[in-house]
Amino acid sequence: MPQSVGEAAVVAPPVVPATVRQPGLVLTDHHFDVPLDHGNPDGERIRLYAREVVATRRARDELPWLVYLQGGPGFPAGRPLGRENWLDRALDDYRVLLLDQRGTGRSTPANRQTLPLRGTPERQADYLAHFRADSIVRDCEHIRARLTGGRPWTVLGQSFGGFCAVTYLSLAPEGLAEVLITGGLPSLDAGPDTVYRAAYPRMERKSLAHYARYPGDEDAARRIATHLADHEETLPDGTLLTVGAFQQLGILLGAGDGSHRLHYLLEDAFVPTAAGPRLSDTFTEQAAAVLSRAQCPLYAILHEAIYAQDGRATHWSADRVRAEFPQFDGHTDEGARFLFTGETVHPWMLHTHPSLRPLRPVAELLAEREGWGPLYDAARLARNEVPVAAAVYHDDLFVDTGHSLRTASGVGGLRVWVTDEFEHDGVRVGGRVLDRLLGMVRGRSEGAGVGRWGCRCAGLCPHPPLPVTGGSAPGPLFRAAARCPQTPDGLISARPAFEDRGPGRSPGIGKGRGWGKPAAGAPPALTPAPAPHPHCPPPPNSLPWAAPITAPGAPMRRRIPLALALTAILATTATATATATPQHPQPPQSVEYFTGPDGHPRHTTVPASPTPPHPLRPSAPGDGDVTPIVENGPVATKLDVVFVGDGYTGAEQDDFRADVRVKWEKISAVEPYASYRKLFNVWAVSAVSRQSGVSGDPVQGVEKDTALKSAFFCDGIERLLCVDTGRVESYAAKAPAADLVVVLSNSAKYGGAGYNDVVSQVGYDGIATASSGHPKSDQVAVHETGHSLGKLADEYQYDEYGTYTGAEPWEVNISKLPADEQAAQRKKWYRWLGETSPDGGAVGAYEGGGYYPKGLYRPTENSVMRTLGREFNLPGREAMIAGFHRHASVLTGTVAPGAEVGREDRVEVRTSAATAVVRWYADGREVFRARGRKAVTPASLGIRADGRGHVVTATAVDATDAVRDPELRRRLTGSLSWHVTR
Repeated sequence: MPQSVGEAAVVAPPVVPATVRQPGLVLTDHHFDVPLDHGNPDGERIRLYAREVVATRRARDELPWLVYLQGGPGFPAGRPLGRENWLDRALDDYRVLLLDQRGTGRSTPANRQTLPLRGTPERQADYLAHFRADSIVRDCEHIRARLTGGRPWTVLGQSFGGFCAVTYLSLAPEGLAEVLITGGLPSLDAGPDTVYRAAYPRMERKSLAHYARYPGDEDAARRIATHLADHEETLPDGTLLTVGAFQQLGILLGAGDGSHRLHYLLEDAFVPTAAGPRLSDTFTEQAAAVLSRAQCPLYAILHEAIYAQDGRATHWSADRVRAEFPQFDGHTDEGARFLFTGETVHPWMLHTHPSLRPLRPVAELLAEREGWGPLYDAARLARNEVPVAAAVYHDDLFVDTGHSLRTASGVGGLRVWVTDEFEHDGVRVGGRVLDRLLGMVRGRSEGAGVGRWGCRCAGLCPHPPLPVTGGSAPGPLFRAAARCPQTPDGLISARPAFEDRGPGRSPGIGKGRGWGKPAAGAPPALTPAPAPHPHCPPPPNSLPWAAPITAPGAPMRRRIPLALALTAILATTATATATATPQHPQPPQSVEYFTGPDGHPRHTTVPASPTPPHPLRPSAPGDGDVTPIVENGPVATKLDVVFVGDGYTGAEQDDFRADVRVKWEKISAVEPYASYRKLFNVWAVSAVSRQSGVSGDPVQGVEKDTALKSAFFCDGIERLLCVDTGRVESYAAKAPAADLVVVLSNSAKYGGAGYNDVVSQVGYDGIATASSGHPKSDQVAVHETGHSLGKLADEYQYDEYGTYTGAEPWEVNISKLPADEQAAQRKKWYRWLGETSPDGGAVGAYEGGGYYPKGLYRPTENSVMRTLGREFNLPGREAMIAGFHRHASVLTGTVAPGAEVGREDRVEVRTSAATAVVRWYADGREVFRARGRKAVTPASLGIRADGRGHVVTATAVDATDAVRDPELRRRLTGSLSWHVTR
């Protein structure tokens, strides 16, 4: 094999093609030399290994190929031990290729022993930058040309292998006959921070569900953690077992038998010794088998890079995001829960794991690396014609179900099966999962829809099973079943199901359990379920859903839209039907209201919205129309604010849009909105009401028939302006995206509300209501965004709350620590102490906040989080800027990142704020004369027409003085690159 200078010392293993036999199997070795960089086919080459597996009885048959893409990243393909699990089913139809992805197994290795042979850490990092899904896909195409003579093949992708399969559909769909994905539908646009913000709550749910199954395990885990905090323990491979490393044993909870394995591991933890109780060899040996990275170093080194595709560095995302979830660090606090984590990588692992320690420099470089290119082509995926079937495991520990379903809705022809019968390793539990997926891509009815949902968590079911109501209607059928039937092993296994059985057929829960059939053409009724057990994962209708499926018997490439009315969970009763049953009441909703334009807020609870969001009034002209008010760029790169109007008739929709413009001007005049106006898109969604005005205006007792049921005197409080949150959700979902939602009610009367605990399928954190005609009602929305975007606490207090005695709050603007202790411990807003704040006075520690008059401190005397009409204080502004950039990008371009451009093509970028400085690079070298320019041509940067490929990169750093947290400042960067090819 040709070797480059950088790998001259690497001895390539001899190529010894071999064919061996196992009972029922014939196994054949394959070796392939492929380019390290497929963009430079004449450059360095590396070796790939793959094992062909075929059933003995079919070894001479002309069979189609199925290539298996292993999960990871950084794991080799499994080594077969006969016809087991999914392989047994696959060998009935295919000749299977088990690929050791680059750097793993018998392919050219990449580990602590071989990587130093490449030279400096910088060269090692450049080498590993070619080990992501795009390179793996091109490896597959290189191999396919060799093995199949150019014929398309089937891909089965498990976990990260599923990510690779979606990249395959984006880059080379012509090479694919079918795609089967198990537990591996990635988000097409979520960066690593978004991925981990969704992951930590799942880890918490899995931990609590485990303790509900094995109640004694939390005490056992806490005892081990306490021991590790006071004693140094190492695993047999030399790994230092810290509390954080011990928490990572929670990765077991992602497997079907993982809870049992974790339980048995914990019960063997201690043995008595002369030095007192110590961890047993049995425990440390088993823990090492789970935690060691010696056989898969790339899993740690490249893990976050698999989510990076917007040019930004990952900056140890899982470690940074963990700080937003302090409950994972509360195991030493009295009364706090001990929570396990899961699939997260942290910089401390480079010190505690011997196999990773030599790779620390290259890992740090990869964490800071910018310019990661896109892995998925959303436009091409939407046009996809390759048959695709995906199994999505409900509340999968490793892959967020909501992200997977959003992706399912964006891939043409994809059929999705959502099931709670398996955990992430479901494909390895016999051949049932693979058989189901094969049925789906081949159009069999048993593979025609979405499987069972549920919450697999132990505990007591709060309600008996609810009877199902519904019926058949043209097109797909949907059903929502009881959430909490009890299973023999004591688990709560809620199994609402969604299936498509075709027109005129009545789906049921298992055999012999079907629906009643309503009048022809009637939509199916969704029966809302009772509130879930607190340890249960979100029910199915808390997840975004718009997954296209294909009806049984229809051509595979003909897409039928499937749109579930998921917002029924926000309602307490279903539309009455002939078979309707009494409903269990939903818990009340918490709302924040304001007694006057300059008053302190108050909290109360109101009954949950009494009506379901469907059916709406689609017959009203203009109902549901979406009007762009401000467009600054694609929704994926901007923070999208959605205004929904209520109490506006069809003739008043122009007035509604004018009111939106006025309100947004006032909101966006408040800092830091004013400095970041370019970060926002603003959408107005028309909800056409039958009557003009709002109930309760001007006096109690006035009733108006409006689309969203806006009403003053909610819960007897005049200024509390309530809405039907389910209907709001339905209208907000019509906008291209919704990060903030404001309901503008057609009234000049002062009032508003903030819904603090709304569960949104669209993705926003809450709803603010405000009257359109009052000049100060916009301040309600400003305050509420302090909660939803800034994650800020309220800074006011109630005298009856007394003195706070709990743990240190996680919100950045309240603390148990007075100013001197903050400064000494370098915590909370210590960087701002003594500075003059825009809301008046100096930043310090003022007692009273978080509803408590004593025991908690706030940064300033009177910010907007305490009294309406004020400004955000300095710590609050910094938190808001952080919130803005959770949804939007510092730098965006008018040309898609990663696209090919010509030397004379204009490349233009936009920044989020005037303080962001743009720098331009040609092939990695800054062109200083172009600094600060927003548009260039590659030729103006010195790119020559020499026939070679070149790269143009733009970077921007927001240099605002409103940010002092160095970690946040590192995140206020952006990088975009383009390929110059002509």
